[in-house]
Amino acid sequence: MRQLSLACFLLLCLIPSMLAQAPQGVTAQGMESGKEAVSAEKIWAELMAGNRRYVTGKTKPREFTQLRQKLASGQHPKVIVLTC
Repeated sequence: MRQLSLACFLLLCLIPSMLAQAPQGVTAQGMESGKEAVSAEKIWAELMAGNRRYVTGKTKPREFTQLRQKLASGQHPKVIVLTC
């Protein structure tokens, strides 16, 4: 868990430098400009809330058929977590 937290923190710290190199019109969410960028603190809070739900067994119900159809048209992840 500690390694995962460290990996997430490091990736979140890299987002601003990656955005500085992103093509014009791209925000933190990978969408066109005009869309509000999500702060690293908000993304971290969402990750931690999801982890708490998972640990306590209170996961969100999902409609996977609709989710797959939506994701097939394109994905814009807020963060990518790399682990080993």
